[in-house]
Amino acid sequence: MPPITISLNSTSYMGTLRKFSKQLAVKSRQFVFATHKHFTLPYICYAMKTPFTQGDTKQYSRIINPTDIASFESGTVHEVYSTFAIARDAEWSGRLFVLEMKEDHEEGIGTFIHVNHISPAFVSQEITFVSTFEEITERKEIITSFKAYCDDRLIAEGKQGQKILPKEKIEQLFKQITMPIN
Repeated sequence: MPPITISLNSTSYMGTLRKFSKQLAVKSRQFVFATHKHFTLPYICYAMKTPFTQGDTKQYSRIINPTDIASFESGTVHEVYSTFAIARDAEWSGRLFVLEMKEDHEEGIGTFIHVNHISPAFVSQEITFVSTFEEITERKEIITSFKAYCDDRLIAEGKQGQKILPKEKIEQLFKQITMPIN
């Protein structure tokens, strides 16, 4: 489908453009160019493919293994499922949405994660993450919430965010950061 140009006759073009972009985003991804009656606006909205609505869920299960326990350079703290392993798996549960939204030339990149670690879980136990699609923000950030269970017991809950960017853009961002040579 070719790009669509829309003309707007008021200064509230951003809200109209966002509403229009969301309608386009359901089945395809394309650029939307906005023009005002007196000038072309310097705003190009990339309509994200969004096959999900608020409240949609994804589920991810895994068995806790010894590499998932709370262990640091100084040694093992507890032989339980660590908060940092929960964060890793919670990010993956949210990424399950991203995998269906991104195109081949794109990749997801994490923007934040918040974990409330509520209860312990042990090696060999199965953990199930239920991730819920919350929203896509105006900054095109995909927000999901999650709950992690061991049987019926709540282990952790929280939120996480990811963005979908062209792989080329991600590579450019990484190249801008120089890594120190040890």
